[in-house]
Amino acid sequence: MNFTAEQFVKFANLNHRRLAHIQRYNTTPVAIRESVAEHSYFVTMYVWMLCEYLIDRGEKIDVLKAMKRGLIHDIEESISGDIIMTFKYKNKEFAESLQKLNLASMEELTKDLPDKLSKEIKREWEDAKDLTKEGFIVKAADKLSLMTYCIEQLRIGNKYFEPIYGRAVKAISDMNLPWLDEILEQFIKFNNSSQVE
Repeated sequence: MNFTAEQFVKFANLNHRRLAHIQRYNTTPVAIRESVAEHSYFVTMYVWMLCEYLIDRGEKIDVLKAMKRGLIHDIEESISGDIIMTFKYKNKEFAESLQKLNLASMEELTKDLPDKLSKEIKREWEDAKDLTKEGFIVKAADKLSLMTYCIEQLRIGNKYFEPIYGRAVKAISDMNLPWLDEILEQFIKFNNSSQVE
């Protein structure tokens, strides 16, 4: 692979800085804003911690693959913006059309990179939440990041996040992963306590 400094600079400056300015939950009253870039940071941190949690229990995990996926799982939002989940998946045809548009966005985002790297980024983005252990970890980390954001909002009195918190809990519970249920139980316990650390 011949990765030039010019390619790096184009990739770094093209659209990716937008993620720092694209706000999540832009249709919900929010007390503390979170950008897509902030969310991606937390997802990636949680991916790493979940990998270590599972490795500690004897699982074989490709930590680097999982972290790459966590880092880029929402990168297409630098073009599409954040679209709330309840709207995004309300209609099957819309969700399929949006996926096609997102694939085109990924082409745009990676066009200046060396072919091998461009293909890897697109593949890891497309497979970010697949049925592998790494995919389940990214999916779980995405929902756990949402839960912590909801807990933060609820702790400062933002009741608008109660249904979002409920949907996040249900989504995690529906994954039916015993290791994740252990973590979910502790999150719920924390949320129901008065602990503010």
